[in-house]
Amino acid sequence: MDDSTLAVLEYGKIKAIVARWVQTGPGRAALAAVKPSSDAVAAQRLLDETEEMRAAFGGRGLPLAQVATLSDLLRQAREAGLLEPDELASLATTVRAAEGARRTLLDAAGGAAAALAGSGVPRSDAGNGDGHGDARAPSAGEGARSAAANLPRLLDLARRIPVLPGLASSIEEAIGPDGAVRDDASPELAEIRWRIADAEAAILSSLAAILREPEVAKVLRNDRPSIRNGRYVLAVRTDARTAVPGVILDRSQTEKTVFIEPHAIVAPGNDLDDLRAEERREVFRILRELTRSCLEQELELLRVEDALAAVDLASARARWAVAWGLVAPRLDPPESPLELRDARHPLLIAQAEDGRLPSGTVTPIDVRLGESFDVLLITGPNTGGKTVALKTVGILAALAQSGFPIPAAAGSRLPIYERIFTDIGDEQSLEQSLSTFSSHIARLVPILEKAGPRDLVLIDELGSGTDPAEGTALGIAIVEAVLDRGTRALVTTHLGRLKALAFERARIENAACEFDPRSLRPTYRLLLGQAGASQAFRICERLGLPARVLERAREIGDADGLAGQGAEVEAIAELRLVAEARLADADRVRAEVEERLAEAAGERERLAARERILDAEADRDIDERFAVIEREVDVGCRALLTAPAPYADRARDLARKVAELLERSPFGERRRAFARCLSPGETVWVIPLGRRGTVVKVNRAKERLAVQMDGLRTQVPFRDVSWVEPASS
Repeated sequence: MDDSTLAVLEYGKIKAIVARWVQTGPGRAALAAVKPSSDAVAAQRLLDETEEMRAAFGGRGLPLAQVATLSDLLRQAREAGLLEPDELASLATTVRAAEGARRTLLDAAGGAAAALAGSGVPRSDAGNGDGHGDARAPSAGEGARSAAANLPRLLDLARRIPVLPGLASSIEEAIGPDGAVRDDASPELAEIRWRIADAEAAILSSLAAILREPEVAKVLRNDRPSIRNGRYVLAVRTDARTAVPGVILDRSQTEKTVFIEPHAIVAPGNDLDDLRAEERREVFRILRELTRSCLEQELELLRVEDALAAVDLASARARWAVAWGLVAPRLDPPESPLELRDARHPLLIAQAEDGRLPSGTVTPIDVRLGESFDVLLITGPNTGGKTVALKTVGILAALAQSGFPIPAAAGSRLPIYERIFTDIGDEQSLEQSLSTFSSHIARLVPILEKAGPRDLVLIDELGSGTDPAEGTALGIAIVEAVLDRGTRALVTTHLGRLKALAFERARIENAACEFDPRSLRPTYRLLLGQAGASQAFRICERLGLPARVLERAREIGDADGLAGQGAEVEAIAELRLVAEARLADADRVRAEVEERLAEAAGERERLAARERILDAEADRDIDERFAVIEREVDVGCRALLTAPAPYADRARDLARKVAELLERSPFGERRRAFARCLSPGETVWVIPLGRRGTVVKVNRAKERLAVQMDGLRTQVPFRDVSWVEPASS
């Protein structure tokens, strides 16, 4: 995708918006280099990175503010052979930030794996999955490997970050938090600085003795020693400079003060200078060694910078997606259909956020292309947003192929186009002495020569800038040529004759930028399958064109047959608005009916549940009453079994008849039917034993069950089992 196309689509302005969420210099450089890719795998990988980063961190992002541009530091190291202490400290901080980012990414992947494990999803417990054995990354083992199927792109980003703890440690051991070389950076430096401290103490002691001398004290400007050119001096009045024998090293700007190094400390001062020179040589050696260590690991450090740039950019894309509610579209092969749902132009969203557009005025559009038609002809009034629709499709395609989420609804899908050709804008080319029409043709020539089935063409105001009749003829020929090349195209036009192409040629469809004839304002919606009117007279009337001019224009239009066309289009628009209002009413009524049906279904379910509870309570009550009757009859008859005849026989007959009556009752029949339908493995309540058991075998011929209870197996008749357990149990 060439730079001129990206400039027309204002691609750079969108990247400037994304830059608000970029934290580092390398990230900004990486963003500046981003361009749409025709490599579907690369574009999908970036989209996946964005989605995984959003899933893992939401709108927080990763803390990367302390990252330096390592390539700049390494270039300076190669050119100068030495990095200053603060530069080395910045390099070490960046290495530590890289380690932190790596741990954070691996922790996020491990956390996702732990959540999956808690939900019962199978996971692998293999060893370290990052390949580096980083002791600082506790989640780099089973967590990273088990999450690989769920956050694979974050794991890839983590693995791209080299681990250089030795380099960072060596710098941190030599350079303090204040950016100065530590005393213990080497034994030699520690010894030198100890001797420097002793030498300074001796000099200050000598100066203190001099300051106590009465003749000296009364000529001093300051009762404390000063430092000039690295040497200790006393500030003395110029008119009394002979009172302090020594070397004058400096004078004040007013010439009223001289700075004298007393003779007593000249030799110790020379010794101190020598020690400081030794210190500088040792510090230089330490810095040179550290710089050499950095250059020895230059490739790894550059990999750190590239990886951090990728992490920063993925984090920025995710934070932008969260802030704006963006979605990742589905990316398809170039010949696949395009479908955008509720698509909005990013620059319009930014203007609404900044207050340059009223809130809620960015109207989303739905666009389809490539399924039942390959060329979409968009018509409508000048103020209706035809060009915006064209640019929205182009910029969203470019963003998706750059790995950016887009402002559209879920379910949107975009082909991976090899190229996007544009003819948008009517500026005259002064440098090439081209008119508006010539500029259009200059942009159309390469489209007609190069565009193919894997490309997208966007043409704005086709046929404009010349005689309408000739422009119409050229427009038809150009659309047919684009169609014959198998190229997908969105074309805007005012020429009424072009609207008829959708009825004359296959694979062409009309779309209208909606205009409300009642409010005389555009709605900015894109209506597929309809042709729009230019609404020139109505717009001119609203903008204040003199009435006499408009009346004369209408007269001319009537004579040319234009009025009838406009009235017909307006009538269709009016009917569509009425139909949509009625459809909205119908949708509202349907929603109310569905809500009431849902409430009724819920009430039915509550009544059914209550009925089931009442049935269970009734069954339990009958079962308990049957048990009481059987128990009372059994106890009463058992007492009569030892009585003389005929009372014992009558007792036995009574017990048998009661059992038969109970068994033949409707409830007894229900028990038998229940038992007859049982299968091995089902649970029943054994009435005589007052316990639950598991059915082992069903003998329907003899109406008996084999039931297992606590390891014991027993035979019970059908009449002795139930499906309800007494409440008293």
